[in-house]
Amino acid sequence: MTGPYQQESINEIYNLLFCDQLELYKNHTSSSEDPWNLVLSDETNPEKLTKLSQDPHVASRLRLLAYQRLHSMAQPIDTNELLGVIVEIRFANGLDTLAVYKDGSARYINQAGKLIVWDHRTEISDKLIGNIFQASQVITDQILPCYDKRTPHPAEGRCKVTFLVSDQLHSTEGPFNEYSAHPVIGPVIYAASGLLQYLMAAASMSAV
Repeated sequence: MTGPYQQESINEIYNLLFCDQLELYKNHTSSSEDPWNLVLSDETNPEKLTKLSQDPHVASRLRLLAYQRLHSMAQPIDTNELLGVIVEIRFANGLDTLAVYKDGSARYINQAGKLIVWDHRTEISDKLIGNIFQASQVITDQILPCYDKRTPHPAEGRCKVTFLVSDQLHSTEGPFNEYSAHPVIGPVIYAASGLLQYLMAAASMSAV
């Protein structure tokens, strides 16, 4: 498993964050579980996949995978809903990766490859994740490069923000210092920092 981290298991989790490689999820998740079986099955059912992709009660990552299936089947995607945001910052000691999803879940991998999994929604975490989505929506409402395939993780001193949208991956990358002060990208990074502080504090409390 290729990726920016030393541990193979962490690289697998890192790659799963982007919801752009269906084969990884086939190896990671039981295809017999409903509704995963619909997305991971080799059989195609555009109508059911479309219904699943648009269901707000379904996990965001599962919805993104459903959209990926529809893309692979050349089915038209009529929406451009923002379902996830991934902020990557490369420091001298390694890569920090924070992924948040519209359903209120989050994943954080620090420079050393330590992982925080956040699936326990709270009023505070929902507000902090909402701040990231609000700042990100300003960007995705504008024209951004759209990619069929994910671009590489950033080099040292750089920041990359990937927007997981129903109509494909969108991303922007630049020097971290410039992006932090940027009038449009900066609020996303600032909001991500606020959530990260909360997640790290919550992880510390749970470890006591």
